[in-house]
Formats: sequence, structure tokens, C-alpha cells
Amino acid sequence: MDVGLIPKKQSGKSFWQQVLLYVSFWLVLTVIVSLVVVFQLAKKTQIALDEAEQQLVTPKTAEQGKLEKEVLLAQKRIYVFDILSKEQSKISEILALCERDVHPQVFFDRLSFTRKDQKLWLTGIADNFQALGQQSLIFRKDSMILKSDLTQVGIRKEGGISFAFEIVLNPEIFLNK
Repeated sequence: MDVGLIPKKQSGKSFWQQVLLYVSFWLVLTVIVSLVVVFQLAKKTQIALDEAEQQLVTPKTAEQGKLEKEVLLAQKRIYVFDILSKEQSKISEILALCERDVHPQVFFDRLSFTRKDQKLWLTGIADNFQALGQQSLIFRKDSMILKSDLTQVGIRKEGGISFAFEIVLNPEIFLNK
């Protein structure tokens, strides 16, 4: 018969059991808070959805309809302009070519360009025939010029030589660099 006169050490919870208890409480609390947050967000979303549906059901005023048409028309114009601007040649490249390839004794007073033919017409004044000949050589040596013709030459009363060039440009001049 065991009377239990000797006090026994009471078995306590182990360290890991205590850690597991606290972690479990923490997880339960986190789940509860998360559910409250989710329900609140769902409620706000439902309210916003109801308001949006109400706006869709409500008939548009004449002013809103007119404004919507104007916005759609502007959007269409922007889209068309974007397409046209992407297809447009870089005319500034022509000006850069003329600036780069001009002889110091030659002055251009008129420039005309057709995109379809890639043709450039330049008229101007040169100090003398030698400068005009050198200008013609400069054009012929440029890789961005496929063909260069001196189409008109004349002596001016005021002095100098008037001329006109017809130039066919290499289409690569307009490619994005």
C-alpha cells in the first residue's frame, strides 16, 4: 500500500508545450484580426460596387453625353496623329545635311522637298564657278545623296552665279539613329 508520504515532484508543462501554447494563441488572434479586416474590405468594396452600378444605371445628362463624345473624338484624333507622326520623315535630317555639306562660298536661298520621291531642290548663289563645282563634288561624295544634278546655272547682274540642284536622297537618312 502506497500511502504517498514522500512528496513527489508535480509534473509541469515542458518548455515546448508552453511555446506551442503561446504560438497557438498568437495564430488564433491573427486569424481573427485578419477575418475582421477581410470582412471590412469586402464591405467597402461592395459599397463601391453598388455606387458604380448606380452611376451606370443613372441616365447621362446631355452635358455628360456631349463631354463623353468630345473626349472620344479627342482620343481618336490623338491616335491618328500618333500614327502620322510615326510615319513622318525626319525633315530636320535634310536641314542637317544642308548645313553639313555646304561650301563656304555657296549660299542656299531656297529649299524644296518631296517625301514621295525623296527629292530635294536647292537654289542659291555661289561666289564663282569653282565654288559651285566644289559644291557639286561635295554632294556627289555624300553617302546620303544617291544622285545630284545641277539643273540650272546663270550669271547674276549683281555678281555671282545663280544655280539650282536636284538631289535624290538616300531613304536611310530618315531612319532612326
